[in-house]
Amino acid sequence: EATVVIPLAGLIDLNAERARLEKERARAAGEAEKVEKKLANPEFVARAKEEVVEENRDRLRTAQSEIARLEAALARIA
Repeated sequence: EATVVIPLAGLIDLNAERARLEKERARAAGEAEKVEKKLANPEFVARAKEEVVEENRDRLRTAQSEIARLEAALARIA
C-alpha cells in the first residue's frame, strides 16, 4: 500500500471533495455502529457460529480503518 500526495489546489472543488469524504465517513460510521451493536449483544455472540462472529469483528475493524483513513484525508484538505 502506498500513498501519493499531489497538490490539487485549483484542480478540484475542495468543498465537493470534503462533502464526498464526509458522506463516506458517515457511511462507514453507520456500518461500524451497526456491527458494534451486534457484537455487543451477548446472545448474538453466544449463538452465532464463531466464523460469523469473527467476520463481524473483521467488518468492524475494516470500518474503523476506513473511518481513520477518511478523517486523515479530511484533515489534509481542511
